Amino acid sequence: MSTETPRGSGSVPPTPAHVPNNAVVVFPFGKESAGMLTVYSIFLLVEGCWRFLFAKNYHDLYGTWAGNDSDVNPNFPAVVLLIGAAFELLFAAYGLWLGVGHLLFEWGNATATGILLLLQLLLGAYTFIVWTIAFPAFLEDQVYSNATQFYFFNEDQMHAARVFGEIFTIMCWSGIMWAAQIYFALALYRYQLNTHKGNDTPSYRMRLAVFAAIIFWSGLSILILGGLFRDHHGAGQYGDQWVYFPNVIAYSAITIVTGILLIIYGLLGWINCTDARFTPTFLGISIIIWLWLLCAHNLVQLSYSANGPAGFGIWDKTGMTTYMIVLTTSLVLAPMYFSSRFSGHYSPVSQTI
Repeated sequence: MSTETPRGSGSVPPTPAHVPNNAVVVFPFGKESAGMLTVYSIFLLVEGCWRFLFAKNYHDLYGTWAGNDSDVNPNFPAVVLLIGAAFELLFAAYGLWLGVGHLLFEWGNATATGILLLLQLLLGAYTFIVWTIAFPAFLEDQVYSNATQFYFFNEDQMHAARVFGEIFTIMCWSGIMWAAQIYFALALYRYQLNTHKGNDTPSYRMRLAVFAAIIFWSGLSILILGGLFRDHHGAGQYGDQWVYFPNVIAYSAITIVTGILLIIYGLLGWINCTDARFTPTFLGISIIIWLWLLCAHNLVQLSYSANGPAGFGIWDKTGMTTYMIVLTTSLVLAPMYFSSRFSGHYSPVSQTI
């Protein structure tokens, strides 16, 4: 077995033309990290664009960039949302071109990647806190507490639906996307420093375990939300727009099944951590989970829901579908990657086998 050529060594890594026909060529670790960094940067760009447009529409709806917490027409500061979206666009765009530059042209160095890591941590923390904690918490506390449209919930149940259905779920799903981009930038940074620290089997098992735990808790949150709707409104199609983003509810049964599947998926991730032989099964189940999320949780729920609040164009179904597809794809892609890495299917430092 020959190892991947260290960056800057001056020698040329072997290509398929230079190895025997029966050899297995493994995608170089640096390019692999750059490729995954590019993918997750694109995911974050989509999220950042959606959030930027949301902030602008939120401003247009209330007519002010500054917020207020009065009892009449309270609103969150739109400028805070806009800054968070702009920060996300900045480190997502930087990550995209850093990944593409290394992937296609071997451009970049550890210094440039280190700057990306700082942007991800500092700017990303602001964006995460504002968009997944502060803003949803404000809506739950200030806006929806007295909303007459939630006629079948008492106040405690309404708060539970908002906290579990929106705040916990978006923290888990958006957090996975952000954390994955940070990890792949860190992996590229380590490659550029000629070190493979953190690429051993225990490290990949730990990452899969953490991501599986996040998925498990998001599934539990979605299951609670679906159960509340079914208990109070029955199993039929809802005629209104029930948005607990990233959950749009037209049929409570779909929401319940989604929650159950994600709970099972998280548990299977933990099983995979203890037995690498389970990896092929886990990868196959990942595709099934993704297809359910794409077809049922995203397309069916949005297709049979209403058009959204009047004058609030950000709830346009096309834009929401794009963002939700990115979120759900990100949800299964990172666990599949970590599972495949410690299963023996790939080697982080090998070029040929």
